[in-house]
Amino acid sequence: MSKTIILNVITPQKHVRGMTALEVILPASDGQLGILYNHAAIAGKLDIGVVRYFDEHQSEQLFYIEGGFFHVRDNTITVITGDILSPIELTDEYAQEQMEYAKRLPASNYEELNIRRRAIKRASGLARIVKSRE
Repeated sequence: MSKTIILNVITPQKHVRGMTALEVILPASDGQLGILYNHAAIAGKLDIGVVRYFDEHQSEQLFYIEGGFFHVRDNTITVITGDILSPIELTDEYAQEQMEYAKRLPASNYEELNIRRRAIKRASGLARIVKSRE
């Protein structure tokens, strides 16, 4: 019997289901969270960042999420997020454009500052994925 877990991702635009993994590492709001076979049931909040998982061939796979929530139960992980991007969808130019855009955002009040910080964090996450392919 294979000791694998199933990773499903739901966004408003698409539902990616049935990725088989040996281990999944989530960007939880309080730090990285590793999930292995037979992990206890848990739910929580996800931060903007990179989801890493190791497939059945022990090859590391990555994708970027816009934060959200996760649920683990019966060797199935469900991630609900605003958007998901694979490394193939990202280019270095795109990541740089997103960082330049984020740095140009106004920060004259608390709300604008939070929007700017979130955009910079998002652009940094995109750059990490691009760099991981090099």
